[in-house]
Amino acid sequence: MESRSWGVELWDQMDFLLQFENDQLSVHDHHFRLLCEIQKLIVEFGKKYRKTVSSFVPKKKEKSSIDSKLTYNTVLTDSLASFLEMGMAFENYGAELQKSVITPLKAEYDRERKIADKVTTDYTKYNTQREREKRRLEDTWRTHVNALKEKQKAETMNTQAQGDPNITPEERQKAQNTLAAKKDAFIETQHTYASEMAKFNDKQRHHFTHNMHVLIADLETIDRQRARVTKDLLTKCSEIGEGLAKQLTDSAVALRKTVLRIDPEEDCKVVLAARKTEFLFPVDLPFLNLAQCTQATLDNPSALLSLMLGSSNGFATRTNPEKVSKGIHTLFGKSKAQSSDGNVLQTPFIAGIGYKPVKVSS
Repeated sequence: MESRSWGVELWDQMDFLLQFENDQLSVHDHHFRLLCEIQKLIVEFGKKYRKTVSSFVPKKKEKSSIDSKLTYNTVLTDSLASFLEMGMAFENYGAELQKSVITPLKAEYDRERKIADKVTTDYTKYNTQREREKRRLEDTWRTHVNALKEKQKAETMNTQAQGDPNITPEERQKAQNTLAAKKDAFIETQHTYASEMAKFNDKQRHHFTHNMHVLIADLETIDRQRARVTKDLLTKCSEIGEGLAKQLTDSAVALRKTVLRIDPEEDCKVVLAARKTEFLFPVDLPFLNLAQCTQATLDNPSALLSLMLGSSNGFATRTNPEKVSKGIHTLFGKSKAQSSDGNVLQTPFIAGIGYKPVKVSS
């Protein structure tokens, strides 16, 4: 496609082109300030995001053996890394946006603004020069016109003098001399005007074919350069955004893989292995019929325990009291009531029977 030129086709539109470029620079500046605000928001968000996640990272402390084995606890701690990476991704995006897009865009704006300002200054200077040359030619023209009028007036007076019989020969000669002088002055101003007109035409031709052409070419150049640079930088902005999206996607994928390590069954086994004991839940509390107990049984803790367990009828002891007491204490442990004053009748849960867990016998 044939390239077209402002300087050729818009030679008479300098004022419009200057206003057009100033408007375009305003659009450029407006978009630049938008990117600055976006960059600031992203950096602040990324920094706050990362600091927020960091504040939730567990402080280093001695972990219990069970905590270090639970997949749930480990995964929740490890998942923070993905969130931290997301925050860092936003910070990196903001930094790269500043470095690769905003800074070059600002430099391009400053360069264009400088050229546009110089074009405006030169345009004003050239117009001032052209106006000054126009006034000089107009002054020369008026001088030439005045010389024509003076010559015409001298011609009229000379004609009258030559046809008037009452005018002396001296006066006729004077009129002729005046006419000759006016003709010479007219011819001189004519030559001066022709010379000044030629200079004006040359300078005006140079004004439009060179000065204005150069200025318009400068405006056209910065317009094309702006379009190219802005296109490249916004493409770079898009690439940086794609990089951010990839980082966020990678972090999300890593988070998903981390979360998949949560294993409730395995955690259940860990808890069982760490906390399972050799005890069973308490047996049903047997009914102790105190009305059928002899005083000897009530006074003998071992006999009373044997009666509760069904190993005695309450009237006679069929086993070694000390042995029975020791075995019961092994199963249930010594009751709080017994440890205080030895009175087992303070509670129905004698020796913890019916309340304390029962240890599985080997």
